[in-house]
Amino acid sequence: TLFRSLLLSLSSLYFLTSKSSDFIWVFAFFAAIVICLTLALPHLHSDRIFFNKSYPLQVSVTNSNPNHAPHVVWSIGSNPKWEKSGISGYWVKGFGNGDVYEGEFHEGKCSGSGVYHYYMCGKYEGDWIDGKYDGYG
Repeated sequence: TLFRSLLLSLSSLYFLTSKSSDFIWVFAFFAAIVICLTLALPHLHSDRIFFNKSYPLQVSVTNSNPNHAPHVVWSIGSNPKWEKSGISGYWVKGFGNGDVYEGEFHEGKCSGSGVYHYYMCGKYEGDWIDGKYDGYG
């Protein structure tokens, strides 16, 4: 998709440039940018994984009023002990890639209403069934 958008932008730039030599320089510039991004993106992803493993998120939750709403259990990682135990309730779960889910769990899986916050941007807010989102949010 990046290549297609590059081709579309280059074709429009060709009509905007007055000389063919100008187009060659513009093409070379965009080609250099694409090559640099192609080489840099895998390293950026591995750096983010390294950072997440080096500095894990540590969260503690306290409830001052025990008769208040149900408490929230925090978990960082992919296979916490409570997933295997089949416990249900309201939890906040952080994933190694930086994503966070807050909402209802049933037998260790996202179920009911919840919000999934994506690390880079965006969120899904809606219903979950058996660990998968249901609908369009």
